Amino acid sequence: MELYVFQGDYKNKTEELLKRAVDMYAKKSDVSLDFSCIDFFRANLKRSESGKPYLEGSRLYFSISHTGNIWSCLISSENVGLDIQQKRKVDFVKLANRFFLDEEIKFVLDNGSDGFFNIWVRKEACFKYFGTGIRDLRSFCVVKDGKLLEDINFKKDSVCVIRAFELTPDVKGAYCCGTKGLDLSLNELNLKSNWRMKHMPSAVKVKEINLERGGPTVDVAIRNMINELSTAKRTGCKAVILVHGYGSSGTGGAIKIAVKEKLKERSLSGVVRDFVAGEDWLNRKGEFMEICTQLRDFSKYVEGNRGLTVILLK
Repeated sequence: MELYVFQGDYKNKTEELLKRAVDMYAKKSDVSLDFSCIDFFRANLKRSESGKPYLEGSRLYFSISHTGNIWSCLISSENVGLDIQQKRKVDFVKLANRFFLDEEIKFVLDNGSDGFFNIWVRKEACFKYFGTGIRDLRSFCVVKDGKLLEDINFKKDSVCVIRAFELTPDVKGAYCCGTKGLDLSLNELNLKSNWRMKHMPSAVKVKEINLERGGPTVDVAIRNMINELSTAKRTGCKAVILVHGYGSSGTGGAIKIAVKEKLKERSLSGVVRDFVAGEDWLNRKGEFMEICTQLRDFSKYVEGNRGLTVILLK
């Protein structure tokens, strides 16, 4: 997942900047993705029925946000939402009482303008992720027990992951996606040399890969798994939480069965070090967490879950 940032006069340049960013993304993406048939500089920028922009002929997902003189675009192989906001003088208490829920209002009162903008960027990134636009900021809460949440229940059966960052001390940002553990990289487009992003997420060692998303066939799910595992290994991940489900009957599932068989094949011996099903996690979690200590954060999530497999990468 790549964040592209331009500082300067971006008026009437959004389409040009987007196509340039997408072209850069395509050139550095996994070789298994075929972009050769797409001319990004001639592709048409269109919008879905909900108003979310997309490039005709491209399988990429992106989200654009700008504030002050900063233009930004987040690009990924899965759906994303992005928002950046430059801190400015506003009546944040009045705005919080108008748009936020009670627990969020308390957070703003306790944390001032920082609290207000931390909530605002998270909410707008989530709306952009679902492609609905800002319609009802009270439809979900991003604060619980005085802390900002990272997993947001937007509506029934719709959960997204939110991470925050700062571009400068006065520019806050947040992005929303559907998968935990996605690494975020910054790409500066014609920025001043002394301008640097702060508080970027540290290197991710555990990545979650959801093979069920989109309801793929077994063959497509396995191809996606192979591509994602290769990408995770290349970007420095040590382990993967693979979400494959286990069938509505609870007795197994075509994707789960195919995953288990594929992981045993020699063709993945250069990528996969070891793997364990969620139902067997208790028996092997000690040795897995010794190799990748960050798996401790996922232990309760994995334990006894028949719809998951934990994979150690080489």
